[in-house]
Amino acid sequence: MMAYIIMTVLVILILLLFGAFFSMTETAFTSLSKITIRQMVKDHEKNSVLISKIKSQLDTLIATVLIGTNFVNTLNSAVVTAFAIKVFGPEYVTAATSVILILVIVFVEIIPKTYAAICSKRACQITAVPIFVIEKVLFIVVKIFCLFTKFIDFLEKIVFKKSRPLITEEELRTLIEVGETEGTIEANEKLMLDRLFEFSDLTVHSIMRHRSLVKYVSIQATLEDVIAIFQESGYSRILVYENNVENIVGVLHFKSVLFADSMVSRSPDFVKICMSPVLYVPETFTAIDLLKKFKSEKMNFAVAVNEYGGMSGIVTMNDILHGVFGRITDEHGSVDVAPEKRVVLVGVNEFLVPGDMKLEDLPSVLNLHLESENFDTLGGWLLERFDELPAIGSVYTHEGRLFIVEDQSARRIQTVRIKLP
Repeated sequence: MMAYIIMTVLVILILLLFGAFFSMTETAFTSLSKITIRQMVKDHEKNSVLISKIKSQLDTLIATVLIGTNFVNTLNSAVVTAFAIKVFGPEYVTAATSVILILVIVFVEIIPKTYAAICSKRACQITAVPIFVIEKVLFIVVKIFCLFTKFIDFLEKIVFKKSRPLITEEELRTLIEVGETEGTIEANEKLMLDRLFEFSDLTVHSIMRHRSLVKYVSIQATLEDVIAIFQESGYSRILVYENNVENIVGVLHFKSVLFADSMVSRSPDFVKICMSPVLYVPETFTAIDLLKKFKSEKMNFAVAVNEYGGMSGIVTMNDILHGVFGRITDEHGSVDVAPEKRVVLVGVNEFLVPGDMKLEDLPSVLNLHLESENFDTLGGWLLERFDELPAIGSVYTHEGRLFIVEDQSARRIQTVRIKLP
């Protein structure tokens, strides 16, 4: 009898061990993402190729685990029941069943699944080889269950007609936020990744330099006139017009002027000879479309036009890069001034802000959340509120904050005094 008891207890323990193995395998492989597996393969980690192969055949894995789990647990219950009847009598079957139920819940379900969820990579590396061998041993039975699973998948695709992507944008954004919280992603890296998501939504209108900030030169201008405009503006390119600024005929690069020979410099058609053709793009173009256009035309400068064919502004490759990477150095070695450095503190909760300050920069600088459907600068936002060009000293109140027009010239609001409550 003692030998029977010892053998039965060993069988029960072995069956519990097998049950724990199948539970851990299921949780580990379902918890481990495909992205993590790709990184494991890239880093040549232990059993990474085998893990990738098993994960790619998830229906086979699930069928194997379900067959193994149900077989082991059912056999365990039968062994415990027979053991209870033979050793203690039929009246102890319920008690024996309760004991094995508690053991299965604790040692087959809770402990292995918790470990697999926390250390999914390590658990996959431990279970990969054994589960692969079991799959091959139970090949015929597993194949039958897999065919049934594929039939269910086929019916699901017919009914729902929608396949789930590997990872959605929302899930990826959440991963980035978690990465920043955990410290694996730096704040500036998260900002750049967020800008990449928004990149496809950017339009030429949102990144272009407005026409009021553009410099022009007449096609009949002399070398001295051109040099003076380049020196005054500091720009590397100047638009060339004929008769009026609405009729843009080309773009003049400072290098063309710098390396022009003496004969060209003295020519009355100096500008016409040195200028290059200009690329026109609609301001509704997305940043991606613009990037493709620059690539196909082998250019990095374009004039944005509105729906009526009028010039809205200019856009360059730097403007596209600015949308992703933020402030960057231009071809002159200069860098955009940070928004917070353009704001002047003049008193307690009182600031002088440039009229061309972007609305998107105000939340981070002054914790102001202003919105406009037609304008993207503080000056434009005020114009929309006043519904006219306000005089110097005009005041607008918004949510307890005072916006005072401090300076206005050239039909633009140059400076705004903001008084916070």
